[in-house]
Amino acid sequence: THGLCAEQGLLDLVGFPDFNKPLTGPNQFTGSTGLQIIQSGGPGAYTHTVKTTGLASGTYTITYHYVNEFVAPSDNIYSVKVFASPNAAISNGVNNCISSPVDFIDGSSIPPTPFPTSISSWVWDFKDGTLGNTQNPSHLYTTPGVYNVGLKVTTSQGCSDVASLLLRVGNVPMLDFGWAAS
Repeated sequence: THGLCAEQGLLDLVGFPDFNKPLTGPNQFTGSTGLQIIQSGGPGAYTHTVKTTGLASGTYTITYHYVNEFVAPSDNIYSVKVFASPNAAISNGVNNCISSPVDFIDGSSIPPTPFPTSISSWVWDFKDGTLGNTQNPSHLYTTPGVYNVGLKVTTSQGCSDVASLLLRVGNVPMLDFGWAAS
């Protein structure tokens, strides 16, 4: 059984022997229900891709049908597990002053899947030259500015997603007040 992650866009299928040689066809890839295989190009230059965007986690089959130069057909059927990719999310968006740490909250989730998994890795890029690897880190900025904070989450099956958050960190305001007669 082969495995791949959902939500990775288009993935190339490569047949061996080469799908385009010889051209005695009809050489083709087909997928089980729900698995979309896209053929493009023309004779001698066909390409095949699997569309993983929007693909539900589950087990699918891909069949590679090949006819050789002696017109002898062969089929190779693969079982493919499609693992759920996480949906990365940063739940807080509170602007802050440089005198206080920013508490970041991971709001990531995993879509329904028949294969047990969990988020096993968090990589936070605070965009000030430092990284964090805990689920809900606290980070102190020492320079005011606007930071496009990044989060990459990865599941125990190796599937990942990224999210970002625009965060403004300012100087501590200087407060004062006075009295005036009314």
